[in-house]
Amino acid sequence: MCTKNYTRVNNPYESITAQFRVNFKIDYNLGISNDVTDLKKLSLKRAIAKKKTDRYGEASFMRDYAIRVQLLFEHKHFQRWCQEHNLQVYPAATHVAMLGTTVLRNIMVDDIINRRPITLDYYHDWNAPLFTPEELKIKADAATLAAIPPSEPAPTEEPAPTEEEAA
Repeated sequence: MCTKNYTRVNNPYESITAQFRVNFKIDYNLGISNDVTDLKKLSLKRAIAKKKTDRYGEASFMRDYAIRVQLLFEHKHFQRWCQEHNLQVYPAATHVAMLGTTVLRNIMVDDIINRRPITLDYYHDWNAPLFTPEELKIKADAATLAAIPPSEPAPTEEPAPTEEEAA
């Protein structure tokens, strides 16, 4: 009998979103908060605190999350699906991006969203974004700045030469 040992390789983003889903399910069933969006933010903060590493923390996660939200927001199949379910595209994208890389890949590559629909009742209030576009832009920009290695100086603008230097 031949058995193969399969090792699941999780990237840090996937590890945090998986922990988020576990935290959210537990917190939602316990009824910790009446506001589901706040509950999701709390669950995400706890997931990041538990799963972060030296090289991958909140800043890196938010950068990757912003990229996934943008990909979903621009995807035509996802836009059509949102219209069919009377959902706004951006808020729905902020929630679907937390469902993990496999769901995202299925939507982007295979258009499985039409064959295996996402259950809307589990993630309530999909028309309220998890992060506003402004919040996400600030967090993603901060992540980009945090991604600059310490050995390289941060890009700065050189001051314009004064009249004395020009002469």
